[in-house]
Formats: sequence, structure tokens, C-alpha cells
Amino acid sequence: MSKWILEFTNVIYDYPCSLKPAIQGLTLRVPQGYRCGLIGQNGCGKTTFFLLANGLYQAQRGLIRWQGKPVQYNRRFLMQLRQHIGLVFQNPEHQLVATTVEEDISYGLQNLGLPEPVIASKSSPGNITVSSNRTGPPADSQSQFRPKTVPYCRML
Repeated sequence: MSKWILEFTNVIYDYPCSLKPAIQGLTLRVPQGYRCGLIGQNGCGKTTFFLLANGLYQAQRGLIRWQGKPVQYNRRFLMQLRQHIGLVFQNPEHQLVATTVEEDISYGLQNLGLPEPVIASKSSPGNITVSSNRTGPPADSQSQFRPKTVPYCRML
């Protein structure tokens, strides 16, 4: 097994109609068993990096490896990859796919191909708990807080 969980080797990604690459010649290794953060200015390529790491975008040049193996852009490989790399966008309320917390969480479980009884159990209200150190309305109220936390629940 590789000591690197994620590797980018000389990766280049250009957006259509862009004057310069969003990512140019990126070489980076994320070690197995560590938590790492990625910080940078607006527009420096952080989101593009994660979209590439998650297989939503495909590098035009270079190599991306997950657990020592080159990323393959087939359904089976990407489903396994996406069980380990989760994305929550800057405005997570824009990635809600259903009208209730339960439906939204069950959506991801259905995509994993889990049996219906397992989906029903895991997405039932009694099994969904959202906690926060934040003061204010509870997570299950109709506040702005809930839409921002649902994508995190789905990812976890």
C-alpha cells in the first residue's frame, strides 16, 4: 500500500475560454493517516483541486493517484473514490437535492446501491443528528442553519 493517499503529479487543468490554466503543473502528495488543510486566495485553484481529486473533473495532463492507483474515470472506481472524498461547496444550500433532510440523505445512500431497508433505517429521523457549537435555533428548525448542514450530513 502506498504511503500517500492522494497524489497529483504535474497536473494541468484548463477551464474552457480561460486565458490561463486553473491548475498548472501541480505536484502534491497527501500522506496516509493525516488530516490536511488547503488554504489560499480566491481563484487560486482550491475548488478545482477538489473537483479533480473527486473525479468530477479530469486532468488534461498529468497523473492523479488515489491509494497508489491512477484515478480511473469509470463508475465503479469513482463510486469507491467518492466514498472517501466528500465535497461541500461554499454555498452548501445550493447542493440540496430534496425537500427534507431524510430525502436528501437517502439520495446519497441510493446512489451507493444500498438495499431499501438499509436506506430507510439510515435516513430515518431518529438516526439523523446534527449538532453544533453554534447558538441559536436547533438544526431541525426551518432556519438558515439546516440547509447549510444537510450536505455535511449526507457526506458523512
